[in-house]
Amino acid sequence: MTIKNQILPLALIFLATTLWSQAKKPTLMVVPSDNYCIEHGFFIEITDQGYVRKVPDYRRVFQEDADMRAIISNINNYMIDQSFPLKDMEAELKGIDMADIEEQAMTDKAGDDLKETPLDKIKRRTKADIVMDIYFTIKRNGPEKIMTFNLKGLDAYTSKQIAGVENTGKPSANTNVEMMLREDIYPRMTDFNNRLQMHFDNMFKEGREVKVVIRLSEGLETDFETEYSGNELSEVIDQWFQKSSVNGRYVVDDMSDVRMSVTARIPLFDQNNKAIDTREFAQQLRRYLKPPPYNLSCRVMMRGLGEAYLIIGNAK
Repeated sequence: MTIKNQILPLALIFLATTLWSQAKKPTLMVVPSDNYCIEHGFFIEITDQGYVRKVPDYRRVFQEDADMRAIISNINNYMIDQSFPLKDMEAELKGIDMADIEEQAMTDKAGDDLKETPLDKIKRRTKADIVMDIYFTIKRNGPEKIMTFNLKGLDAYTSKQIAGVENTGKPSANTNVEMMLREDIYPRMTDFNNRLQMHFDNMFKEGREVKVVIRLSEGLETDFETEYSGNELSEVIDQWFQKSSVNGRYVVDDMSDVRMSVTARIPLFDQNNKAIDTREFAQQLRRYLKPPPYNLSCRVMMRGLGEAYLIIGNAK
């Protein structure tokens, strides 16, 4: 085959991949903000290491707050009209046992508590790419209403803000929430939507940012300085991330005698076009360390959608 004939198929594959990534849109989930829930009394209190924390009670929001429920429903419909795939939070809540939502701690056998918020658990279940976080107020001025609105687009894996839109609308005698959204918010959404898509398109090229924390179980004879064919365990893990991350993009955030925290960019799909998430990425590392010469027994635990713990030495 000539060089010219070799280049043409490669170019077609690259073009098809580029067009496919541009056509694919991120999956969204619209949620009430923590501040809104707490301000309006929709929360539960839990004790965490002696401190009392307020955690949003999303079920009560959907059951008791007609305005928020209407706003989320209308934004869901609006984003569907813009061809974004959507996960409906209210529907997802119905499929999750309340006891599981309110359970705040998972204890691993290395001695750590993996704290998860209710939103962490929901994000793990839905696997949305982007969370749209809503806060709003409606103030009355005589017969008129004024809506102040704040919408943030957050990466569901890192909780980093991608886009935002906020606005204080004009006084309106219209009491219909949908009409207030159409008048004050939707005209400002074009840039917001574009930023969501740009972030998702960038992940196809640069990878999705996740965190993997490697922990050594208490009493484990192996440590990060144990050598395998001339390489210390920490170097073995480091080389695996170099090979497995997109374009070798990863960084060791911190390291101690028993803990190694790594932030990495992972591909969205494997060679078989199967979606890869943080759990699967960490499972790949687990499978790599299981056979000789390492013979390390590991297990993977999740904290939210974007953070995995690989516990070495206590796989039972």
